[in-house]
Amino acid sequence: MPPYPPVEIRVLAVDDDPGLLEIIRIFLESTVNATVSLDFSAIDALYTLETEYFDVCISDFDMPGMNGVQFLRKIREDGYDIPCILMTGDARKEVHEAALAAGALRVIQKDGNGPVFFSELAEAVRQAAERSTTGRYPGVGTGDGGRDVRAIVKGGAKVS
Repeated sequence: MPPYPPVEIRVLAVDDDPGLLEIIRIFLESTVNATVSLDFSAIDALYTLETEYFDVCISDFDMPGMNGVQFLRKIREDGYDIPCILMTGDARKEVHEAALAAGALRVIQKDGNGPVFFSELAEAVRQAAERSTTGRYPGVGTGDGGRDVRAIVKGGAKVS
């Protein structure tokens, strides 16, 4: 029997810079076996999270309307436990601390050193995707009133 193909990582990337997002998409799809969906604002990304499943979310910090830290807080407030990576060109320690406090798994500095940035991004995505999938989305296996898909079998029988 042939081995199973590697599991594809579903990534949501959010940034107001379409050029950078496209480069990130091409890079991740070619290096970490990812399918990358792009959103150009945090508001659009919140809607996308409601309609699609992702293993990892990557967000820029400096975006109009809602910055990356506010976006991460809203994701957590809405009950999503998806691993998030924040990218920032802001080197201030306060930004990094606020991102981690808001639930970022990792903060990656966009400092003009492309090879280092992309290497760190690929490694962060791999690490984030390895996290457990249980309870990433509200109502899935959490007992919070949502549909517990692990407890439903053919004909609606409960799993003990």
